[in-house]
Amino acid sequence: MDHGQDPDRLLFLSRLGFDMVHLDLSTQPYLDNLSTTQQFISQAKIINPEIIIEAEFNHINLVEKGVSADSYTTPAQAQEFLATTHADLLAVSIGNLHGVKADLPEKIDLDLFSQITSVLPQQLFTLHGGSGIPLDQIKTAISMGIVKININTDLRLAFKKSLLKSINQNSSEKIYDYFNPAIDSVKEIIKQKLIDFSQNK
Repeated sequence: MDHGQDPDRLLFLSRLGFDMVHLDLSTQPYLDNLSTTQQFISQAKIINPEIIIEAEFNHINLVEKGVSADSYTTPAQAQEFLATTHADLLAVSIGNLHGVKADLPEKIDLDLFSQITSVLPQQLFTLHGGSGIPLDQIKTAISMGIVKININTDLRLAFKKSLLKSINQNSSEKIYDYFNPAIDSVKEIIKQKLIDFSQNK
């Protein structure tokens, strides 16, 4: 469950058997986020001690808004947040943005991420907004501790491109003549991403 903002709903999903949930309270004040996330994790771990919980306290902007200087994850705050909440995964903000724009290339701050991992060497991290980030940077981030990467925009773009192509080239009234190629396009992107992200050299 990605980007859940209602702790009660995530607890309900935990009871249903979800083995990983993401509590995203990054739009809340930091101390409120800290307190609520800590309480949520303690409750969720009682329901299922094996559940994996991802947390987020720095709001990751849409690509149109760009990177805000005050949105970056700092090593000290990451250390405090994790020591208090005991989240299994932390979504870092290191220049990553949700979405993709051709005229706004993304670049993540690997030096900052190195500082974060140096104070949290055993911690696992996640990277949201992975679609617009160059592959070489993503591979380096993986080698440094990133274990989950969101690439939703890449999948949406592949689906849309294929769907438009089918609509323009096909006069069929059958919806699967349009959707099946689009779904196949998404599958190909997923397969290639799995290959790319598994080869970190």
